[in-house]
Amino acid sequence: MAVMRKGKPVHIGTYGLADLSNNVPVTTQTVFELASLTKQMTALAVMTLVKKGQLSLEAKLVDYIEEAPVAWAN
Repeated sequence: MAVMRKGKPVHIGTYGLADLSNNVPVTTQTVFELASLTKQMTALAVMTLVKKGQLSLEAKLVDYIEEAPVAWAN
């Protein structure tokens, strides 16, 4: 877990076990498989930016990514 303030970490902590069978603790290098959870987190991030007026659902990707491939224009 990381607690951020003004873009800088003020606390980074690890909690729990990465492997219950072998009592291996979680570290800052532990890799977790997120499976489909990333879809919900991406949707939350996008809708948060929409609510703040920083992103439009009607806009095209090329409006936000300067060096986007030409194929993304539509």
